Amino acid sequence: MARLEPMSTTTPCQRCALRALPIYRRLNEAELAFVEKFKIGEMEVQAGSDILLAGTHSAHLFTIYDGWCFRYDLMEDGGRQILSLLLPGDFIGLQTEMLGTMQHSVQSLTDVRLCVFSRERIWTIFERFPQLSFDLTWAAACGERTVEVALANVGRRPSFERLAALVMHLYRQLEGLRLVKDGTILWPLTQQHIADLLGLSTVHVNRVLRRLINSGLIRLDGRRLTVVDPGALAEIAGVDLEKPLRRPLI
Repeated sequence: MARLEPMSTTTPCQRCALRALPIYRRLNEAELAFVEKFKIGEMEVQAGSDILLAGTHSAHLFTIYDGWCFRYDLMEDGGRQILSLLLPGDFIGLQTEMLGTMQHSVQSLTDVRLCVFSRERIWTIFERFPQLSFDLTWAAACGERTVEVALANVGRRPSFERLAALVMHLYRQLEGLRLVKDGTILWPLTQQHIADLLGLSTVHVNRVLRRLINSGLIRLDGRRLTVVDPGALAEIAGVDLEKPLRRPLI
């Protein structure tokens, strides 16, 4: 479990690089002032660290400022099921407030920088800020929908389409975050991560990944993946290329 070690310097909410992105709803002055007080600091977490653990209660909530994380469950046989990937702007830890303890764990996939919030003040949002409370509800519903789509993807689609859908989902999300350059995105996922996310063996992941590369749809160079033909890949994945919906940022 990652230790909460506040950083000596933090980013003021008014100067947050994420808030400047068109994908996020702009907060009014009162909302922004509250979020500034709601935030108690920032922390850096190394890749491979558990930020939240299933069955525990955390005094903190987090927004990912930089880096990737994932939600996961451990099975009785020791296997791991990755439930969803988490990117900058995603809010994590709300489940504890609603259900008493975390029902899944959250681990950092890359080195991560987190904005840290005090759980004690969360009810102030519902008491005084209706739009922010809607934002929290929206974030929870969006997370639920992500898991539903992932479940349908794993349960009903061929492996080639599953992997294409994963690549396109990440590509579209990172595009909204302006983290796509010349069709290239960060790709920190190992074949084991992909297997745990898509319900495949690592051997099968290797074959499907090779097929995607050999088809000319993507290029993979270490931790960088290039989508060569987004339109063709989106058609295989069964997704559209519309811009992601405008979303809240706590």
